[in-house]
Amino acid sequence: MLSSKFNLFWIALLTTIVSCRKEAFDAYYGRPDWLASPIYQQLDSMGDFKTYLSCIELSGYKNTLGTAGSWTVFAPTDQAFDQFMQENGISNVSKIDAQLAEKIVRSSMIYDGERLEKLNDYFSAKGWQQGFAFRRRSVYYDFVEKEDVGNGKIRRFISTNRGPNIAYAISDNNNKHISYFFKDYMSQRGLGAMDYQSFYPTSVYTGLNIGAAQIDPKRSNIAAENGYIHVVDKVLVADKSIDQYLRDNKSYSAFKSILDFFSTYTYNAEITRKNEVLTGEKDSVFVKSYTGIGLAVNNENYAKEDPNDAQTNNISITVPNNEAVSN
Repeated sequence: MLSSKFNLFWIALLTTIVSCRKEAFDAYYGRPDWLASPIYQQLDSMGDFKTYLSCIELSGYKNTLGTAGSWTVFAPTDQAFDQFMQENGISNVSKIDAQLAEKIVRSSMIYDGERLEKLNDYFSAKGWQQGFAFRRRSVYYDFVEKEDVGNGKIRRFISTNRGPNIAYAISDNNNKHISYFFKDYMSQRGLGAMDYQSFYPTSVYTGLNIGAAQIDPKRSNIAAENGYIHVVDKVLVADKSIDQYLRDNKSYSAFKSILDFFSTYTYNAEITRKNEVLTGEKDSVFVKSYTGIGLAVNNENYAKEDPNDAQTNNISITVPNNEAVSN
């Protein structure tokens, strides 16, 4: 009897000690009451992001946006998706497949959680430079692309991610960038609505634009555990590179045929193997570059002299249409 009481005493004491230690552990390491919920949970609680949340789930990014990390998300509302689907002939949400959902979600995400007022600052290797940036690297990138080379043959290639005549960097995914047009940046350079609408003629310039979209000033800088949310009125999809645009636009096919004289394709064994693992395709993959013209029109990273140089620079070219080339 005495032994039984003795054992009960030590069990109770041990339980008390463990409980106290757990309370101390939770008090020190537990989630603070004031900490905002992650991005996915916040969007879910707002109520008008059902289609975007569906795309997040379909693309496999629910865990990424629902847990840790540091992201800036430009979240399109359900109304923005209604417009997007109408413009693209998509009858309903079920017609958005995993590939498109992934492109939409990854195009809406940029690395590091940033408030709007910090997006115009350039993260230079030489130091922080205020007011110099107009772009950020998105999570989206193209991998292996395909092109018809005639006679029923398809060539698989990946775009160069360095400047002309520089070796391809296997560790660089050549991520797409997303451009924004904020009043402070624009006005300091004598730019305004006319300049913005040269790129986006059907959009309204508010001085708080990202791509063709407007950022809602009343629903921006929403702090989350894993970054910031800025609500937008259009679905953002990564822009094509100059090379991709010319390939897809028949109005410039004559100029494109001239540009092709300067394109080179170099076999890459590592990318070939990676593509086989990911897709099951055993075909050779080449790195597509341009030599002799001083430009890499398929390089999303500008010159890559600085890890973040595309925040402040990119490439523009003047292209004649087919009639001009013919004349």
